[in-house]
Amino acid sequence: MKHFVFVGGSRGIAKSAVETLLKSDLESIIHVFSREAPQFDGMGFTPEQVDRVVWKSFDASSPEGSIDLADVDFENFAGYVYAPGSINLRPFTSLSLEDFQFDFEINLLANVRVLKQIMPSAKKSLLQPSFVFFSTVAALKGMPMHSSISAAKSAVEGFTRSMAAEYAPKMRFNCVAPSLTETDLALPLTSRENIRKTSEEKHPLKRLGRPEDVANAVVYLLSDESSWMSGQILRPDGGMSM
Repeated sequence: MKHFVFVGGSRGIAKSAVETLLKSDLESIIHVFSREAPQFDGMGFTPEQVDRVVWKSFDASSPEGSIDLADVDFENFAGYVYAPGSINLRPFTSLSLEDFQFDFEINLLANVRVLKQIMPSAKKSLLQPSFVFFSTVAALKGMPMHSSISAAKSAVEGFTRSMAAEYAPKMRFNCVAPSLTETDLALPLTSRENIRKTSEEKHPLKRLGRPEDVANAVVYLLSDESSWMSGQILRPDGGMSM
């Protein structure tokens, strides 16, 4: 069986990606490391499918935290997704240095810490593991009140390309860069009708993203169907990056 590691996976896009992977890859074990356990009750999954999700508690925001990889079969290690992030949208003048440091920490450095643990074992894989990170459309398209998150996610994109170059051809590294998506993290924006309507109108496709829109891109990058892709930024963003 293939083994996948998800950092984050109890909510939003990452949980949707776990669900999509459960349905599409019937021979996989999915290790989810998150603060809360993912819930699949009432979602049509069989007990056998749910049993293929192995959850362990992990808080990516804690610098002292380490990830327990004891149950991962690294000879069959097929993919890794790092999903924790932030949406810190304020004018530059109201952002502190600590705000910038937090965004950089959760979006990039926490991922680096986990990868430092994983990479020595990942080299044992008999497969070609695929690593997927998250950016944002704001890293490409200038947007007001996005200075902190745009800076952090731009670093993620640069990191993705560098890792892709360094670990080719044994491993692949790619990134998804969505626009505003209807997740718990985005609720402060999507729950306000005026902001929601304005944002929908800004998108050429005239709607916000749904978790499954981005999850499909994540699972595609994890799959063999994208085996000739590495160092790429995939943009499921409703046309915003145009």
